[in-house]
Amino acid sequence: MTKINNLEAIKKAISELETLKKEESALLKIEFLKLSESLKPINMIKRSIKETFGSTETKDQLLGSVAGIATGYLSKALVVGTSHNPIKKIAGSLLQLVVTNSISRHPEMVVSITNRVSQWLSKKEKTELP
Repeated sequence: MTKINNLEAIKKAISELETLKKEESALLKIEFLKLSESLKPINMIKRSIKETFGSTETKDQLLGSVAGIATGYLSKALVVGTSHNPIKKIAGSLLQLVVTNSISRHPEMVVSITNRVSQWLSKKEKTELP
């Protein structure tokens, strides 16, 4: 810094420093509020969920797992039904395991089949309309 010798220059420098101090104080308060808001537990949980499920890969894996579990359960229910036969129950459980694992590992197969079925249904609707 340069030496200030006259009173007017000193007053001007003090005024500039006070203005700078006010501006930096306001910025510091804003940053503190942002930090305190980000450290709230609910915001930390929200951020973690967004980061976890934000990627398309995670969504696809989750969708594949859910689809696998649902179709496995449905296939078991179709095979076993309301039967109390232990052989049917074992066969239903094995079928559920196979279907769940294959669909969970290959979710693109479900998407492909779903697309074909929806195309077939849309074609069928178009032909049935007068």
